[in-house]
Amino acid sequence: MLQRSQTGSSLGAFRFRFAVIADSHCEPDGVPGGRNPRSNGRTRWIVDRVNRLNPEFVVHLGDVVHPIPAMPTFDAAAQAARGILDGLSRPTYVTPGNHDIGDKPAFWMPAATASPDWVSLYEGYFGPAFRSFGHGGLHCVLLNSPILNTGHALERRQRDWLERELRENRDKRVVLFTHYPPYLRDPGEDSHYDNIDEPARSWLLSLIESYRVEAVFCGHVHQFFYNRLGRTDLYLAPSTSFARRDYSEMFRVSPADEFGKNDEGKVGFFVVDCHEHGHTVRFERSNGRRADESTEAASELIPPHPRERAVFALGAHLRHPWAETVELPFSGPVDEFNRRVVRNDYPVAAFWDMGVRDLRVPLRDLRNETTRTRMRDMVASGHRFVVFTAGAATATSADIITTHRDLVAAWEIVIPAADLAASTPVLKQFRAATSIPVLVARMESTADEIGDPAAHGVSFKHHVTHGFSVRAFDYALGFANRLSRDACDGLVFRVRLADDPAASLAAIAAFVETHGLAALVTICLAGEGPDDSNRDDAAIAGRVARAAFAARAVPGISVVLDTFMDVDRGYCTRHGLVDRRYNRRPAGLVLRHLNAMLATVDGEHGALVVGDEHLAWTSARTLFQLLEANPAGLRCLPPASGVGDSGRCRLIDLLSGSECASTWEADSASGALRLSAPITGGGNGGPMLVAIDRR
Repeated sequence: MLQRSQTGSSLGAFRFRFAVIADSHCEPDGVPGGRNPRSNGRTRWIVDRVNRLNPEFVVHLGDVVHPIPAMPTFDAAAQAARGILDGLSRPTYVTPGNHDIGDKPAFWMPAATASPDWVSLYEGYFGPAFRSFGHGGLHCVLLNSPILNTGHALERRQRDWLERELRENRDKRVVLFTHYPPYLRDPGEDSHYDNIDEPARSWLLSLIESYRVEAVFCGHVHQFFYNRLGRTDLYLAPSTSFARRDYSEMFRVSPADEFGKNDEGKVGFFVVDCHEHGHTVRFERSNGRRADESTEAASELIPPHPRERAVFALGAHLRHPWAETVELPFSGPVDEFNRRVVRNDYPVAAFWDMGVRDLRVPLRDLRNETTRTRMRDMVASGHRFVVFTAGAATATSADIITTHRDLVAAWEIVIPAADLAASTPVLKQFRAATSIPVLVARMESTADEIGDPAAHGVSFKHHVTHGFSVRAFDYALGFANRLSRDACDGLVFRVRLADDPAASLAAIAAFVETHGLAALVTICLAGEGPDDSNRDDAAIAGRVARAAFAARAVPGISVVLDTFMDVDRGYCTRHGLVDRRYNRRPAGLVLRHLNAMLATVDGEHGALVVGDEHLAWTSARTLFQLLEANPAGLRCLPPASGVGDSGRCRLIDLLSGSECASTWEADSASGALRLSAPITGGGNGGPMLVAIDRR
């Protein structure tokens, strides 16, 4: 069965948290004409946000300043940066970037090469250019990467030091921090502006693999990338200040403001949580907020990472390429002679950002070696894949899934009714050979409705869909029985846009429990016709909230959203959880905050109560209510049983993630819970989660 894991983690107990910031590119305070006028304000805002999260320590990955050491404004910029970083309330360690001490050596680099004199200048402001420290069983190593391949005596000293550090700490968990990344996509990729050149690259990667370094954190690129090298996770961090505009080529949409530089969804920092047996990393977006402009407080709600094995309410259909390789055009000033080959990893950042674990992909992704390798990386990060095929089950498809069974959580097979008999023996043999669940969906097209005027009225709409309707349980059961219970584990249902996701999930859960079946449920965000468009962000956010809330409340079914990213051209257009740059839509924000809240409670479930404007369910300690609307001046909550006559509650605005506390008393006539004071704020049109303490 495709079951949701219980709360708990193979990572073991949580130990501590640290933060990683990068590429602040600070300018001199009060000096006009800087290239990055937002940098200081944005970095100050992030410093305040990091302090609120209270990590044990902070690491800055370099490019602390923007003016290079040869410029007369370098010292003023370094003083400004030092003043900003001094605002961090926890110990802070810095590793140098190319703006801090000079570029790596190459004849085509746009600035002068790193030198010992510039390293000394940097160290006067920010401390040793390479160093190590220990914390909570973690051994942290900071590398001076611009000096690599220079031939300076300093490089030789650092090489000897790093080899000794790793050798002497081989029995510890080691984390490495560097400005330049070893590579962006492939360890054997060509040299370019954004990686470490040979021979230092092979030397460093050999050490990382030999000593099983747990994680490597890199800056310089101002973009999120994630790679796996053996058992090592390699993360490329965002900038606190701006996005590199050349990387806008990764997205199939026009660039953001300033030709991609001011893509506010790409600015932020990393939060790293260390556990007994591993770690998790989340890209926390600042959305371009500045300390000198914004008084908006960031949400404190952070959803679980897939590695933490917590309960995740929703998965997603990945209709768009999710591991797409892109060639960036050679374009000055940084790479006039190379096309860098990169993979767009922002889907991964978005999964982790919102707590999306289960991913539905076609069999083609499993057949393709490149995508399959990426699937392996995702499974190592805690994700699960539902692989689907369409048409009669074939021995070839079964063999591919069997060969790569460690990557597949379930096989969804979309079968026309005419192909049931041919599919049965293949699926019986597959189920006997593997423990992978088989989930069956009926294929349906407009051709099935010919002769039924009620199906399409006066016009004809092309469509092909899959999954059983919540109004066709008897037909779904008969379909499974015709295939044979020995050939499948469960059914795939489709909740249309016109159907309430909460009521539908409750009905499906009751049906499959009665008949001993597993269920995979698709929540549609698109209409039924090719010309239908659904771009109502408020309605989509409310629909996602109802689906996620109900999915958490009813046991035994898996739920996926269709679709993850906007479909903004072609047919059946709709908004999703993220836009075409993988920046969060309102629905993505709501899912992030709801997942973060619901993951904090135990796994017990009470009955799901479905109302037109609110939902409710009960854990062992808390009664939760999901309100459709979040009006300004809210004074009254719906009636609730099992909570007494008065008590306390928390109210969470699911769009902003902000929350407030209140007390309430039950109205003797209506049973409604009257709040002690009207809730200020609100009125943003988004849903609200209420957590009521049970006595």
